[in-house]
Amino acid sequence: MNATSKIRTLLASLLLCSQLALGEQINYPGKPELKRYADEYYGVSIDFPASWDTEAPERNEIWLSQGQVRNISGICFVRVSEVEGLHLVKPAEYFAQTDEAKFQKITSLSMPDIKVHLFDMAYLSDRPSRRIVYSGTDSGIKTGNVIYQTLDGDRIFTVGCLSEVGKFNLIYNDFEAVIASFYIEER
Repeated sequence: MNATSKIRTLLASLLLCSQLALGEQINYPGKPELKRYADEYYGVSIDFPASWDTEAPERNEIWLSQGQVRNISGICFVRVSEVEGLHLVKPAEYFAQTDEAKFQKITSLSMPDIKVHLFDMAYLSDRPSRRIVYSGTDSGIKTGNVIYQTLDGDRIFTVGCLSEVGKFNLIYNDFEAVIASFYIEER
């Protein structure tokens, strides 16, 4: 790769990171057509690739969607957890309670070989959120994962996507576009 190509790649990466940090809609060449899903009960919506299958929720999931992008299998989901009294805690205080080491320790119970690649703050639906990119073996498959968590009153919304780790980077932008489309209606 020559110097000009490296600079273009760096600039494209910086643009994507700035869009993510600001919670902006993400556009890029080859972005798949997306279909909006809305849930009136929870007051949320998200765009999944139009060709993906979206399944009825299980337990605390609002949506579970899976399919292929660029011939690579992926899964995205939205989960909600309700915690009584959470509205009394400021987001910064909540997110400060779990640092990278604690997240890794908790997640290692189900994914012993977890490796955290990114653990930072971003925005989801114009709200502060925790962004975590990690990999590890899940149900016998080594996966790459990106999740965001944000708060709404007494609710914690987790929005995430995953794919086989060897191909995760090839559809990472597609996952970020899905996650960036998540929206919480004001109540």
